[in-house]
Amino acid sequence: IDSDLFLNYYFIFFREISQRTFVLIQKAMNWTDAREYCRNHHTDLAMMLTEPEARDLWTVKGPHRVWIGMYREPWRWSDNRNSSFKNWRDGQPNNYLAVQYCVFLNLDYTWGDDDCTKMRSFWCQTGDKINYFHRHISNAEYSEFRVWRRNSG
Repeated sequence: IDSDLFLNYYFIFFREISQRTFVLIQKAMNWTDAREYCRNHHTDLAMMLTEPEARDLWTVKGPHRVWIGMYREPWRWSDNRNSSFKNWRDGQPNNYLAVQYCVFLNLDYTWGDDDCTKMRSFWCQTGDKINYFHRHISNAEYSEFRVWRRNSG
């Protein structure tokens, strides 16, 4: 495993109700590369399917304008699910200059559309069932977590 990989994790957020784990990746990537990274190391870019999930992520207070798993064809999640929950900021989506096909999360956890080639941090998710909590972790703790998760099936 690339040791630089661990330097890019900020914290992990677990949500028991949805049976998903959310991981904030601090390394900036374009939307397509972020989705590929999440699919290779987790499950996918984060998908907030309900308002409670969006509220829970809001309590974590990550960086401003991070990629999430929504894109336009029409607006859907990166696993091709339609989105019944939407949390657009006023005036969004606006597809400014007809190049804004990917969605980012604002600091207030409203959504905006933007050019998919912009470099941003991003939220990944996994489908693992783990109890709900969140806290900052060290690189060593994250490494231990990955071993535990892999061994617990």
